[in-house]
Amino acid sequence: MLGADTRERSDCHRLHHHLRRRHLVLRTGLPGRRRHASSPGVLGRHPPELTGAVHPVAARGPKPQVATEAPRAVFTPSIDISVRIKAPAELIWQALVDEDLRELWWPDSEFKIKRGAKITARSLRPGKKKPRITSGTITKIDAPEELHFTWKTKSGDFETDVVLVVVQQKDKKSKVRVLEQGFPRGDYAEIHVAKYRDGWREHLLQLQELFEDGPGRKLATNSLKHS
Repeated sequence: MLGADTRERSDCHRLHHHLRRRHLVLRTGLPGRRRHASSPGVLGRHPPELTGAVHPVAARGPKPQVATEAPRAVFTPSIDISVRIKAPAELIWQALVDEDLRELWWPDSEFKIKRGAKITARSLRPGKKKPRITSGTITKIDAPEELHFTWKTKSGDFETDVVLVVVQQKDKKSKVRVLEQGFPRGDYAEIHVAKYRDGWREHLLQLQELFEDGPGRKLATNSLKHS
């Protein structure tokens, strides 16, 4: 059996003999010499046993493709929930300003629409005797469209920023939207977001029911006249 050095010398000798027989000149620009050109994209017509010596990369074949895992989407803990109500925006805003009206859709909430005022709300907790107490401070008022305030539970684990937006739409309809951000990242982020989202959804649906199936429009109109 031939050793590795012997086989290599044999391959080189056969390659040299093949190139001389085909008049292949590797140096370019010399007159009177005939060059052997390969077709574009096609390897030179060398004997199969010499392909590995002339084109070692081609002889090994294409590189295998390695599957890569697509990057996972990053979860941003925040809330963006809205509801459309068949009522003008000014009446819906009045249902937020008037404490008696607000009690009909956001019970156990105490605050006055004033910048710097404290805002407090109580809500029932499933399986718990004591209610959840949430409080904050009104930071900005853009009546009759936006109410900004901070929001923190009694335990004080974290504080969020809330924006309640009332937007007038066509046909005397309005869109009420709640944006909340500032939730902590981590293993319990989705749990916190889901809990707060459920609470806002309940309040918004009660507000919608008050105007579309209850006396909300009439009460808000009378309140607006006497404000």
